Amino acid sequence: MGAPRFVAVFTTDLAALVRFVQDLTPRVEMYPPDGLILEVSPRSETTTRERLARYRASLAVASASTRNCALFAARYRPGSNVEPGEEAVFLSSFPLSALSLLGPEVCAPELLETLGRWGIRTFGQLVSLPRDELKSRLGRSGSRIQQIAAGTDLIPFQSDEPETQFEETVDFDYALNALEPLSFTLGSLLEKLCGDLQARGLAAEAVVVELKLESRRAYPREVKLAVPLANPKVLLSLVRLDLQTHPPSGRIVGISVRLVPAPPRVLQHSLFEPLAPAPEKLARTLARLAALVGEKNVGSPVLLDTYRSDAFQLVPFSVPMRKAIERTGLTGFTGFAFNPVNPVNPVLSIAFRRFRPPVPTQLRPDRIVVWAGPWIASGDWWTSGAWAREEWDIEFTDGTIYKAFFDLHRKKWFLDGVYD
Repeated sequence: MGAPRFVAVFTTDLAALVRFVQDLTPRVEMYPPDGLILEVSPRSETTTRERLARYRASLAVASASTRNCALFAARYRPGSNVEPGEEAVFLSSFPLSALSLLGPEVCAPELLETLGRWGIRTFGQLVSLPRDELKSRLGRSGSRIQQIAAGTDLIPFQSDEPETQFEETVDFDYALNALEPLSFTLGSLLEKLCGDLQARGLAAEAVVVELKLESRRAYPREVKLAVPLANPKVLLSLVRLDLQTHPPSGRIVGISVRLVPAPPRVLQHSLFEPLAPAPEKLARTLARLAALVGEKNVGSPVLLDTYRSDAFQLVPFSVPMRKAIERTGLTGFTGFAFNPVNPVNPVLSIAFRRFRPPVPTQLRPDRIVVWAGPWIASGDWWTSGAWAREEWDIEFTDGTIYKAFFDLHRKKWFLDGVYD
């Protein structure tokens, strides 16, 4: 087959050209903002150039045996076809300013200015300079642009893989008013998309379904997964649960399904850790819980960055890729605080059992033995949820010790919890 050839193309509509050249060769390197390079075999070079000319006559096209030479030729002498070994001769008459095509990270403007003061005006004059002396004066940058001016490639061809869209769309011959007939089409689409994902070693982290309604409105739904999956049956059950919980408001005339790709989650079980639930069972369980109690009430609790007691929010649940010891740490038993140095001998400590929500109360001084406080706490004063309170530890005559607080906004006492 021989050494590969490079076809450089410049256009005013790069997006449309990219879609066209992907049918010519999978080896495409983008050269923003308006160019690209195709790597082709010598046998297919002529055919490629003919198809580019038929696609649009205004394209600036040139070919050579090196990437750099093809780029310079397409930009400044479109239509050229440089034979192997003739790159330096072909480029010798090019003006030195043409090196700016490769960008300032390859050829800095200060470098071109220095060469201009030396009287260097063309590629040929630059190539004729003694290499060692040029490098001693301009460093590696001078040596690099001298090789580029001779048509040499300093970096290999890097093909840009097109972004694959895992999406399928179907329009129905008649409108559907139930989810059961929709499931057959949805299942076949997910089967095909999951097959495409598995062929590329990927999984789905979310399923985006868009229903086309008879009223010409779109009804989008997104099902996010706690663990990336590529099992079409599991994905079908999750989408069905979501649509049953949030049914569309009209009859369905079409459907579009898109899978959001992600690396698959690989779990290596340990002899010293309990087995985690299967990802499929976990995803189904979370979906059923969301259908029962609502999506906003299912997730992982995360503490908020505030001094407010018991302030947290729910975020979408995901399985962390950490060892059990990192999940639990050395403290995890209610009522005990373990010494990291000697975890065999625990130190007994008091546990606090919080009341959720706090219990309104009226304190009677005759029932209080001793108290400690107050500890004043407040926050979120810049929002509508501003809070402020005085906290006390109080021991009553029956021996129980409570944590109480006085709400400074509502002017009431509450029991926050009890010390066991």
